[in-house]
Amino acid sequence: MVLDFIYPPVCLICKEVIREEFLPESKALVCSYCWNNLKIEEKPFCPECKVELKISQLHDCSAYLNKVYALGVFDENFQALIHHFKYKGKISLGKRLGYRLAEELKGQNLSDFTYLIPVPLHKVRKRERGFNQSEILGEALAQKLTLRLPQNILIRIKNTKDQTKLSIEERKENVAGAFQVQDKQKILHGKKIILVDDVITTGATLNECARVLKQAGAKEILAVTIAKAS
Repeated sequence: MVLDFIYPPVCLICKEVIREEFLPESKALVCSYCWNNLKIEEKPFCPECKVELKISQLHDCSAYLNKVYALGVFDENFQALIHHFKYKGKISLGKRLGYRLAEELKGQNLSDFTYLIPVPLHKVRKRERGFNQSEILGEALAQKLTLRLPQNILIRIKNTKDQTKLSIEERKENVAGAFQVQDKQKILHGKKIILVDDVITTGATLNECARVLKQAGAKEILAVTIAKAS
């Protein structure tokens, strides 16, 4: 296109002009070299003690959230990608990240898991942003994995403060009582659930979601994210 000729797309990571032709929007944001060389993590881990685990491995820590799988570490590369997806409205990039996460998860044993549940935004925050990034990721995962994505099972009833500058204890207090399960049909009872979010830092939000899901009868909770903060 004429605009691409005058203002050729530049990779979000290496800042070089992307010279590949006929790129869809998502691929016009990251060059093939940088995309293929993202540092990918390989093993799930316990959110409490951080020990590496297998998906099927039983592990007894105090967290309601049983395990976490993150596509990568929240380094400057993943930070750039997530920032443009989440705050610049690059939904096609979010879908591409979700598809990449799905490809990595295919190497894990997910046969016992039934539902994908995105971490919800409060309706005010979702209206301001225009979308829920976790729902975009969940939709991409559902397309690639044989898992169901029920609607509005988990809702956010408190418009909590931004967690970014809060301490670990403040984060826990901030999200306490923020979520509610709507499951009149009791479809969660006895099921293994995959929670979906963009980043895990302390795990406070995901653990609070897992708490109310387990109160509603869920058996086990795995969280999957694009990145984990080190």
